[in-house]
Amino acid sequence: MLEKSLPYSDIIMKADHVTASTWKPAYLPDGYSFKMYEEGDETAWADLETSVKEFSSREEALAYFQKVFLPHRRLLPFRMCFVVDEDNRICATASAWMKTENGCYWPILHWVSTAPDVQGKGIGHAVISYALSLFSRTDPGKAVFLHTQTWSYRAVSIYYQYGFRITKSPLSGVQTDFRYQETLQGVLPESILNDIVE
Repeated sequence: MLEKSLPYSDIIMKADHVTASTWKPAYLPDGYSFKMYEEGDETAWADLETSVKEFSSREEALAYFQKVFLPHRRLLPFRMCFVVDEDNRICATASAWMKTENGCYWPILHWVSTAPDVQGKGIGHAVISYALSLFSRTDPGKAVFLHTQTWSYRAVSIYYQYGFRITKSPLSGVQTDFRYQETLQGVLPESILNDIVE
């Protein structure tokens, strides 16, 4: 869940190509399984993102999905993954996505979310590891980026465990706002806050 009581600052994190080449999928708890995007999953994606307060309504989330993801519909079955429960309900998602701008290309871990009622079961870690493992096929030999923020400070420490480090490098027009250090002082370990790469 987002911690919106904190001041907002953008944080860009980066994992080098060597780290990216080592990512493997993790195991899921019994009763859960992975699946890749299929036509129509955008409604469940929108419901999930609304449940974690990324959007204020399903309609707003669907509009975002249509704008950002559907223009690349043919890539979705290879880059967007989900965790489903025994009832085939989508309860977590992450995407091995990419951004392009002015001739630049960035592989990115994108839109990681876990439904509130299954948080704390290892499902979030599993969907992250599964999405990360896709980069060895979609973007071999490349560094991988992600955008997060102080509101998602818990996720920063999770990403750190996968080899991501806060970076000075910009990502498609967004860069790390180093005021995050003051905001997260005493919230995250100094070892994470100050481990910065180019």
